[in-house]
Amino acid sequence: MNLNAEQIKNACNGEFLVPPLDTTVFATAMKIDSRKIECGDLFIALKGENVDGHDYINDAINDRASIVVCEKDINEDTRIIANDHAASIIKVDSCEKAIRNIVSVFNCISKD
Repeated sequence: MNLNAEQIKNACNGEFLVPPLDTTVFATAMKIDSRKIECGDLFIALKGENVDGHDYINDAINDRASIVVCEKDINEDTRIIANDHAASIIKVDSCEKAIRNIVSVFNCISKD
């Protein structure tokens, strides 16, 4: 995947709730299931019918997601966990739209 937090933020027209401590960190894959997070992944906190991905942001960061995209504000505990793990958190209007925008930007960059 290889997009950094700034590229993802710009693609989604988002705002940093926790800015990146290291701008050279790139997301290696995009995941919506926090149980499948691997080091360096981008976690998208989707809200579904039965499960809200926002409830699993801390788990994703503890499992070494490098970037999180969410629609809701975060609490201070989440901010501390993100800083401890050098993860960035980006707030967007729509996680579903963010996925489409990130894929679109990635496809444009990978064709260059």
